[in-house]
Amino acid sequence: MADVAPLVREVKDAAAARGKDPATLHIVCRGTYRVHDTPQGKDRRPLWGTLDEIREDIERYREAGLTELFLEGNFTPGGPSLEPALEVMTRLAPGR
Repeated sequence: MADVAPLVREVKDAAAARGKDPATLHIVCRGTYRVHDTPQGKDRRPLWGTLDEIREDIERYREAGLTELFLEGNFTPGGPSLEPALEVMTRLAPGR
């Protein structure tokens, strides 16, 4: 699985080197997702798996220092559709 932690550290280190407080950074990332009915395992593409696997990825990204993650649904089989996308977003919402 791709690790965003080194990238976040690099951005924070660059900010600190320029006299900025890394704790004040808002670090945003966009990630494509694809929901599968069965677990895809540890070697899967990040954000592609069951809802539980995607939740684990989102938590890992949060722990790495991302402050915001935009989930991009354009790679959904058959193309993006509003209703299924809203259902996924609702099910992945914090506190679910």
